[in-house]
Amino acid sequence: MASAHWRTGHTVNSLLAQKNGTGWNFLQLVRLVLRLRRTADATSGKQPVSDNELLEVLADNVRFRASLAADFPPWDVREVSLSEQGITAITLAHGGLMSPDGPLPAPFIEWLRDRSEQDDHAMLDFLELFNNRLMALRYLVHRSTRPTLMDAPAEVSDSGRLMQALAGRLAMNPEGDYDLGLTGLFANVRLSLPMVRQMLQCALGLPLLHMNALQGGWLTVDSQDHSRLGDSQSCRLGQGATLGKRVWDQHKATELVIGPLDWAEVQKLTPGGAHHSRLIDLIRRITDCRIDCRITLRCPANQLPSLRLSSKVAPGEHMALGVTSFLSHKPQSQGFRDISFMVGVAA
Repeated sequence: MASAHWRTGHTVNSLLAQKNGTGWNFLQLVRLVLRLRRTADATSGKQPVSDNELLEVLADNVRFRASLAADFPPWDVREVSLSEQGITAITLAHGGLMSPDGPLPAPFIEWLRDRSEQDDHAMLDFLELFNNRLMALRYLVHRSTRPTLMDAPAEVSDSGRLMQALAGRLAMNPEGDYDLGLTGLFANVRLSLPMVRQMLQCALGLPLLHMNALQGGWLTVDSQDHSRLGDSQSCRLGQGATLGKRVWDQHKATELVIGPLDWAEVQKLTPGGAHHSRLIDLIRRITDCRIDCRITLRCPANQLPSLRLSSKVAPGEHMALGVTSFLSHKPQSQGFRDISFMVGVAA
């Protein structure tokens, strides 16, 4: 079923402007309010990281209010309002200090209702101070244990470090935050086109044009697997035994066609380039070191420079025949040039 306000033209700001809080989840509502605040403060570069800093941001931007109503609505939030100072007031239905499921006894809650009906809000305002702090701590506790509330880089959040540890990364790679956004694709461990395309785009910003599977190649038969022809069922020529020390594997490799790329980017990705090791690590993670992978980088032919064989190479350039340099009597000025190299299964 479609969720509420799905494809109805509503935005988060328009929904926050509605006082009716029906449908809001308490934790996600606070997360959205903090994200809006973070977007407003993005230019200043001030981002809350520690718990104390987050509590200060909540105190400056959110007011948690309790309701003395005795009903049990099916939602977490009764009302959402925005003051002229930009402070969001959230009236809760459950989990508050004065809510029906709260810690205060029922006779005391009845006494508070009677005082409120007589326009005496002194005790209620006093308890609101504790309720506001209690709800802020409630969000802080859930934020540290629920990945859906993660609003900080993985290396500085408990949930992020936990997920990276489960993924075997242990927060060792500062550029591995993209993994957390692709966990839905990682759940399906098969080598699929959407997974490879998203990983290349998120990790290195590379566009994937094609993925060609079933790239055949020769495999060397280990000496311990050699056999001699005989009467055994497993040593019949053409069935259980073949001539030679190699065997053809129809799915030895997969080809990834990436591009179009500028010549400067191609130089960084080819063997000896600045980003080559990152590309190799990413490809081996995609294939799980089970199959080889042929990387084909597509570059406009008119960007390839004219090189001459020399013992002196300019800084940042490396000449590898068939990779970054080609034998030709006439440079190609139209179309694209495909530059390919293999990534083996060895880790």
